[in-house]
Amino acid sequence: MSENDLTIVKQVPAAPALEVSFPNVVPDRKISVFDKEAWTFTGNWKTFRRAGWQGEKPRDQSMVAEQAGDVVEIGFTGTGISINGNWIRDGGKADVYLDGKIVRTIDTYYFYNNQEHDNVTIWHVTGLADGRHTVKLVVKGEKKPESSGTKIYITRAITYKTAPKKSESIKFTFEKSNS
Repeated sequence: MSENDLTIVKQVPAAPALEVSFPNVVPDRKISVFDKEAWTFTGNWKTFRRAGWQGEKPRDQSMVAEQAGDVVEIGFTGTGISINGNWIRDGGKADVYLDGKIVRTIDTYYFYNNQEHDNVTIWHVTGLADGRHTVKLVVKGEKKPESSGTKIYITRAITYKTAPKKSESIKFTFEKSNS
């Protein structure tokens, strides 16, 4: 054997332990951004009206803000939440707070291959202690150089709770189906 030789020990393959994604995490409630009892807006938020597509009538699609310091807040009860909005060419940055503590800064700019995405998750959390929580987004008024704006679009929230799934056939879109 020389220093350039490599020895590989033959091993019998062993299956790893089963890992279950999001065990007992179930959607609890969808909350439209237009539910005035659920959301609190501070600053200069406006209704964004999306043009109709393929003959559809234009519709109110989201709430949008772009000035530094514009704030949206939602309280919820559960173990998780997904904040939905738009990934879009004039998307900007916002700081996300959970229960009064900054979690991270999000960036909603997206314009890859001339595509934008409406009503998608822009931030989420699961695994919280069951109880009352508050999420706050603070618009930074900042953007990536390639973005055409600093806007944050909010469409809805989906809250989650920890409970047995009612049916194994009901899965998140990213979970592999057995069929």
